[in-house]
Amino acid sequence: MTFQKPKGTVDFFPGEYAARTKIFSIWKETAVKYGYEQVESPAFETLDVLTKKEGDEIVSQIFTLEQRGSEKFGLKFDLTVPMARMFLEKQKTIQKPVKWFMIDKMWRYEQPQAGRLREFFQISVECYGTDTPESDAEMLCITIDLLRNCGLALSDFYVRLSSRKVVEAYLRKLAADADLDKLFAIIDKKQ
Repeated sequence: MTFQKPKGTVDFFPGEYAARTKIFSIWKETAVKYGYEQVESPAFETLDVLTKKEGDEIVSQIFTLEQRGSEKFGLKFDLTVPMARMFLEKQKTIQKPVKWFMIDKMWRYEQPQAGRLREFFQISVECYGTDTPESDAEMLCITIDLLRNCGLALSDFYVRLSSRKVVEAYLRKLAADADLDKLFAIIDKKQ
């Protein structure tokens, strides 16, 4: 028997763990500075919730859990889905806008390669209950501050703005019969 970690995962030894903890602390301080509160969700969600708005490719990448009953569960693959579920579950009883952030571990069953792991960390900053241009601009400011506070100079990165809805509407006019989910999956992999 060989003792080896699963493919696509990373061990964090003391030095790496300390560096990761420092980065998470910077992320948290930055989000709190903008008035966001930290939340946490379970590591798994029902498959119904996880697959509600996702394409076939991401569904095939969900780590599913064996269970004894009829419910089907999967490990979360990003933070947007569980945070949206949390908001929808409590939206009638909480004051809006809701400004939440989450830092957590994600899992995707995909082929490990450079820049793609099966287990990884993610931060998500979400504002629910408002759709103002100011809240959109705040997301850009938070993104830039997160990177700068981690030690990157403005010349080290750039922020690309795009709207999938606008691109999708344009592509539908050009090629109404095209499989846009497949096209977007290819585009996502190239970036």
